[in-house]
Amino acid sequence: MIFVVEDDPNIRELVTYTLQSTGFDACGFENGSEFLKALSDGEKPELVLLDIMLPGEDGLEILKKLKNSSKTRNINFRKTSQEISYQRSADHYDDSKRNGV
Repeated sequence: MIFVVEDDPNIRELVTYTLQSTGFDACGFENGSEFLKALSDGEKPELVLLDIMLPGEDGLEILKKLKNSSKTRNINFRKTSQEISYQRSADHYDDSKRNGV
């Protein structure tokens, strides 16, 4: 199971849909509270895509808390950010313009 923690509904739905359509089990969470609740209810993801810029408790605070817990420290995390997504999109756009795509 892959957890996607992202407050932007468009990004969360796109990432979750993409993962599911390529054969992965994925579940999206709007904020850190929902994500932490799922963990406390016993859900154990293999990977978490964690937005850095979440409202309230941000992704870095959540990551630090989980890495300090013996129950969650072995979960794989990847930090994400809209800024990173926008930069990659812009880079791709620039590359396609240069290559005439």
